[in-house]
Order: sequence, then C-alpha cells, then structure tokens
Amino acid sequence: MIHDASWRKLTSRILLEIIRKTRNEERMNISSRCDYACRAIVELAQNAPKETPLTATTIAENRNIPEKYLVHIMLQLKKAGLLTSVRGAQGGYKLAKKSSEITLLDIVVAVDGPLMDP
Repeated sequence: MIHDASWRKLTSRILLEIIRKTRNEERMNISSRCDYACRAIVELAQNAPKETPLTATTIAENRNIPEKYLVHIMLQLKKAGLLTSVRGAQGGYKLAKKSSEITLLDIVVAVDGPLMDP
C-alpha cells in the first residue's frame, strides 16, 4: 500500500509531467493559472476522504503555489462551481463534487475562460 505522502508525491509528479509534456506540444498550452488550479484540485481531491476543508495557505505550501495568486484562482474555481468554501477558524476549501466528475476542461474554463468564442 502506498503511504499518503508517497501517493501525494507520485500524483503531483504525474500531473506535473502531463502539464510539462502538454506545454511542449504545439497543440495545447496550459497557463500557469491552470497549472496552479490543477495542483490545488489534486490537493483537495486527496484530502476529500477526510472531509475537512483546507486553507489556501495549506494548499499553497503543499503544492508550491504562490499564496496570493492561489487565492484568486480559488475564487474562480468556486465561482465555477468546482469548490465550496467554509467560513470560520476551521474553514477553508473543499471540492463541490466528486473529483472523478471534474475534468481538465472544467478547470481550464474556470481559470482561463472559454477555449473558443461562440
């Protein structure tokens, strides 16, 4: 069985490798906003079984994301219906739906806008 820390590192490496490879392809470029949003979603997905919200500070530290930048991204993800927020001392962010229901396209549209104009 993979330990939580090992699983977290493996998942991060896989996601980052996909993003790096995709960035080098001519077909698709992913913005740093989308990169950070994906990292945040992965962190929240791994925390989902605990059912406790994570603060932006915790997510930023765990995923090496600038916190001030992440706060804006989290608001966009919340506005898109991908996250919920919990107020108070024990507050933070949680996924609004199952991680299996969130697609890369959902994240891209939430932070970068529609891919094509209608």
